[in-house]
Amino acid sequence: MNDLGFLIELSLSGALLSTIVYVACLPLKKHAPPRLMCCLWLLVLLRFCLPLPSPLAHVKLTPAASAIPDAVSVVSSEIIPAGEIGAGGFALPLGLIWALGAAAAAAAQFVPYFAMRRRVLRSAREADRELSECFRAMYSGSWLRIAVSSEARSPMIMGLVRPVLVVPDTEMRTELRFALKHELEHHCRGDIYVKWLAALVKCLHWFNPAAYLASHEFARSCEFACDAAVVRDMPREERRSYGETLLRFACGESQGPPLSAGMSRGQAILKERLVLIMKYERHSASMLAASAALLMLFAACAVLLGPLSAAADTAPPDEPAVSSEPVTADDVTAPDAGTEYVWPLPANETVTSPFGTRIHPVLQKEITHNGMDILAQTGDSVVAAAPGTVESTGFDTEQGNFIIIDHGGFKTLYAQLSAISVDTGDVVEAGQAIGAAGSTGASTGPHLHFGLINDGGYADPAQLFVK
Repeated sequence: MNDLGFLIELSLSGALLSTIVYVACLPLKKHAPPRLMCCLWLLVLLRFCLPLPSPLAHVKLTPAASAIPDAVSVVSSEIIPAGEIGAGGFALPLGLIWALGAAAAAAAQFVPYFAMRRRVLRSAREADRELSECFRAMYSGSWLRIAVSSEARSPMIMGLVRPVLVVPDTEMRTELRFALKHELEHHCRGDIYVKWLAALVKCLHWFNPAAYLASHEFARSCEFACDAAVVRDMPREERRSYGETLLRFACGESQGPPLSAGMSRGQAILKERLVLIMKYERHSASMLAASAALLMLFAACAVLLGPLSAAADTAPPDEPAVSSEPVTADDVTAPDAGTEYVWPLPANETVTSPFGTRIHPVLQKEITHNGMDILAQTGDSVVAAAPGTVESTGFDTEQGNFIIIDHGGFKTLYAQLSAISVDTGDVVEAGQAIGAAGSTGASTGPHLHFGLINDGGYADPAQLFVK
């Protein structure tokens, strides 16, 4: 499968895992450790971007699937000619459409971030002695530095390579002490890096609402986890002061700075955070053990829900030899002399993509199309082109549901079927219904992929019907 097709499989895998995690978390939000929610949504983000195929990709779905020749896996099943979509004079390759969407998604996230970063750091100055000493008492490392900026409305960590903890230019020292604890928790957990990962996911999968859901839920969960870690050992009165600090920084700010780890994440979840701060209790060992087991279960789901495509393989299978000369009805060994071949799709004779070399619709390079695609509606009857014996039926990730019929000297392939009405070993007559057209593999719409296999390679099946 091409790279864009594999990206779509990744997107579907991520969307499915995102749905499972979201539904599973609904009854757990008030009881499970906040850190568990962070880990679960991190798994979803990783599923969106790591090209790890599912172990099921190497499992044949039906016994008959192993009978399909290697050549079938390299037959393109696209039905759009010349690799373009659209109408009239306006047409864009699918790859370019995705690239434009990804660029727009990147601009929507990175342009505001870098504009804010420039404003904040331009007005930044070194922290005074009291604030620096408070910071060093909490953080002994050298990777993170602290600065004060009049442009900062709430504390935040900005930057990947040289992160800076920026705090507002204020005299509220008690509030800043709480803010430092919160931001250092973000830093120790590496939340800033996951937020950039989430931004990458939204760029790659800009067309998938589940990618935005996963990013939002991770940001939300990560704030709960940081709050829980900060107030874990605080007495009730100190928790109240921490909540008041949160209210001050959240006042007037609808959302946190993009691509930064900040104390204020807007007012939408403020009430939930305040309730957690005041009612937080340490979780029991049994709850932590159950959380670990649940995390491992969802990690297994993340692996199993990976793409089924063979695109993750290091190299594609070798293509078989393909006949270089046109093949006519006289060039193959017909089962009976004088056989008249039947058009395999009685409802439509429109060939949308013929046999031969063409420009791939996504890769934009020449490939050999080892068959012909016939326009169809899902459910249109597919018939045998000649009498013979069904050699195999099954499913292939590229070709979808398929049938191969042996005609005693050559074979015909019928792929992208929505239904199969014959079994391996059945004897069929020319014109007998064997299935229905559809779009069950890697294709852009319902059609019949019809192929002619002769002497171990593919030949042009259209020549069978030349009078």
